[in-house]
Amino acid sequence: MATKTRVTVKGRVCTKCFKWKPWSKYTPRKETVTGHFSWCKQCFNKGRRPRTTQERVVAAEYAREYRRDHPYYNRNYMYAWRYGITRKQALKLLRGQGYRCAICRKKLRVRNESEWHVDHDHQTHKVRGVLCNCCNTGLGKLGDTAKKLKRAVDYLERC
Repeated sequence: MATKTRVTVKGRVCTKCFKWKPWSKYTPRKETVTGHFSWCKQCFNKGRRPRTTQERVVAAEYAREYRRDHPYYNRNYMYAWRYGITRKQALKLLRGQGYRCAICRKKLRVRNESEWHVDHDHQTHKVRGVLCNCCNTGLGKLGDTAKKLKRAVDYLERC
């Protein structure tokens, strides 16, 4: 059989078992150049072992403590990952709105970040503003579309 090159359009050689396999045998991973892990799924799963109950409890407790002790780190990561902005930029946006919800104008407290949300367009991922919990949920339930929102306004005005 002819030797396959290391990486091709159709697949690659697994860096663990050194066998050439098609891309369907690899787990996708955006961060890599090829867009997949370098180990095939079979080798990847062989290398993993299930955690014991005690290990899961210890890992969960560590994660809880870390989140409790580093709340702003988690928020910074979340803002950067979801919206492409920093926590400081989100606070600046809130300050620019007079510390109020962009829709209902409810006063929002900076320290209570669970009561306000960065609103963004789900198609373009562009940040639109800061909303309170209720308004953010309402927009989400209406599918973030102006058409549905106009129908809701027409309905309320008829009643």
